[in-house]
Amino acid sequence: MASIKHLLGRTTVKYRLLLCVVFVLVIGIAAAAVVRQALRGQPDSGSFTDPLDLLKRTCESYMPADDPYAFALKIRRMLQGYEDMWGGGKELFFDWCRTHAADFLADRQGWVPQHGDPHAGNLGTYLAAGTFGTVAFGLVDYDESHRLPVQLELLQIVIGLRVIAEKHKIPLDSAKQRELVQTLFDNYTVGLTSDRTPTQLLSTDPLVKDLLRKAGRQSYQQDLSLYVDEKGRFHRLIPPGELRDPAELLRPAPEMAGHIAAGIAQAIARSEPLAKLFRYRTEEQIRAAIRDVARRINLRSGGSQGVRKYLVLMDKPFTTADHDIILYVKQQIPSAAERVGLAEMDSRPAAQRCAEDSASLAVPPPFMSAWFRIGDDSYTLSIKEPWTRELGRDDAWDYEALLRMARISAVCAGSTHRQDGLPQIIRARLTPRLADQLLRLSNEYLSRLRADSKKLKSDPRADALSFAARRAVLSHINNSAK
Repeated sequence: MASIKHLLGRTTVKYRLLLCVVFVLVIGIAAAAVVRQALRGQPDSGSFTDPLDLLKRTCESYMPADDPYAFALKIRRMLQGYEDMWGGGKELFFDWCRTHAADFLADRQGWVPQHGDPHAGNLGTYLAAGTFGTVAFGLVDYDESHRLPVQLELLQIVIGLRVIAEKHKIPLDSAKQRELVQTLFDNYTVGLTSDRTPTQLLSTDPLVKDLLRKAGRQSYQQDLSLYVDEKGRFHRLIPPGELRDPAELLRPAPEMAGHIAAGIAQAIARSEPLAKLFRYRTEEQIRAAIRDVARRINLRSGGSQGVRKYLVLMDKPFTTADHDIILYVKQQIPSAAERVGLAEMDSRPAAQRCAEDSASLAVPPPFMSAWFRIGDDSYTLSIKEPWTRELGRDDAWDYEALLRMARISAVCAGSTHRQDGLPQIIRARLTPRLADQLLRLSNEYLSRLRADSKKLKSDPRADALSFAARRAVLSHINNSAK
């Protein structure tokens, strides 16, 4: 400092000012370096994107702002807790990956088709291809499928497991974190290289065994009676009459019957297996067989909250089943990774992508993977049935159960990548270096997730959206009680 004063004393005013500017810049750069070091592993405030602004930008064009059961309900769900922010806010994760997972994104050979959202709630039993009523276990709900580095699929699993650990206050020191990742790698390899289905590989696991047992007890008639009254109309609340905490709201939507009939006719016309399954072929025949249509608002849904969903009751539509069937029609939109611009936008309509990816990635494929258009929107067509039962965050209550969840997640995710050439590409990347990267990045994103959750909860705009959704839900419940 003394030498600087001496130098300043011998220079003109112009050079004194110049030296002062240089001095301030040097001090500023040094201070910034100290701050960056102190914030390592914390949210990067310099690139902090407002969560609600990002969600509005990527979702609202698909979810009308004036519909309280659309974007507003998505935000209401995400405000319920830190875990719901992770399950329902994948747009935030993929936007963060743009700058924080650059090494993965640069690995173009590692880009593979993938499920896109492999959390606990997307692991469960489902109606599989084959005889009606055949149940399998694996990843379900391919709404978010896309093509990205396989490392990001693994990173999502690690983050999801750590979110569960935090929810249940399961201590994870560095040794346990590494064991968790190694369990993930080992069992991902099993799912990747085995010729057995996830159902076969996991049939002795207590969690999976229990889900399969419960699914096996269900009959289709039980599901029909749960959703349909004696007059052949959908109940307005599920469970029927539940006024305090219903799981679903069913809003009559007779205006959709003609559009959906035309859509089902589209799907049948393009699919020989579907044509063999359905008794009906033409739009007119299908419309005549539709007994009721209801918009489905599943209040416990996570990632797909806000898109339009319909249940369609049809009079004995299948050649293989002599009873009514409830079809499930679900609007599909580009995946979160596509909407934030991380993954390339798929050239297929979103519902076609979802249907075709579920058929090619799931082992075995689902019973029905169909899709159709209504105007500019596209919808998947499947069956509302009683055999689908997912795992949840509460199924991993201690460290041993968390390891089981890691094993289940890994086997199911690995099984989706058995296509020619992918096992070799993926196994070459399951290295100790990747384990280190997954642990570091999961630390960083968990910090960001906490910050995003707090920011959303403190945003009055989010509170207003949540209030609008809650008011609509209560209005429907009150009207149902009359």
